[in-house]
Amino acid sequence: MTINRKKLNLFNIIKRNYFFLISIIVFFILFFILIRNVSNINYIINSISLRYNFILSDVSIKGLNRVSKEEISLYFEEYFDKSIFIIPIKTISRDIKKENQWIESISIRNDLKSKIFISIKEWQPLAIYYNESKYLYINDNGEIIDFVDNSINEDLIIIFGNNSLSNSLLLINSMPSELKKLTLRIEYVNDRRWNIYTKDNLIIKLPEENYTEAMKNYLDIYKDNNFTNLDNIESIDMRIPKKAIIKFIKKDS
Repeated sequence: MTINRKKLNLFNIIKRNYFFLISIIVFFILFFILIRNVSNINYIINSISLRYNFILSDVSIKGLNRVSKEEISLYFEEYFDKSIFIIPIKTISRDIKKENQWIESISIRNDLKSKIFISIKEWQPLAIYYNESKYLYINDNGEIIDFVDNSINEDLIIIFGNNSLSNSLLLINSMPSELKKLTLRIEYVNDRRWNIYTKDNLIIKLPEENYTEAMKNYLDIYKDNNFTNLDNIESIDMRIPKKAIIKFIKKDS
């Protein structure tokens, strides 16, 4: 009985291994047949398309500002004068978005004749982040897009300070639009609060908490007819609720 049981177990092991080996062989046979069939199908489609002029001859691109048309057109270069129906639009769309940080979304379609239409939405930079060595654009998700192009004159707030990037979105999104227009830079101080540097060379010191209210209070001060001249003021400390401590610029006697 023991010998027969051992023989049976050995037979089952051989049977399983044999089945596994056969499965692998069948898989590779089907795989190569499929590859050859796909190649043949593409050849047939391309031949028919050439006969009836269903070939790619033009690529129309809209929505570009930072990315060049030439850069996007390169993805279609190998498909010109080939069938419009064998262009892997989904794959190209995914590759373009993956390899171009400025692109937020992309839509690609063809006219079922000879033309590809591409519509691109680029990220609009929210601010510029300074990491102590480089100036970088960030989007409204707080993600770095690209290095700053010094040839473009942009009115964007500059963010700096330790851990400033991860904490900046909440401040910027809560800033009143009027204050944004006045702001040149924002600094994250001691990993806990913000200073705002305005275009008037004024420093606004915000509290650690309730800084939204402090910013509104500053605007009330700024709009006050009796407080329009800021040339002699170095900073306004808004850290104490409902108070503004003004520091004047020291003049040489």
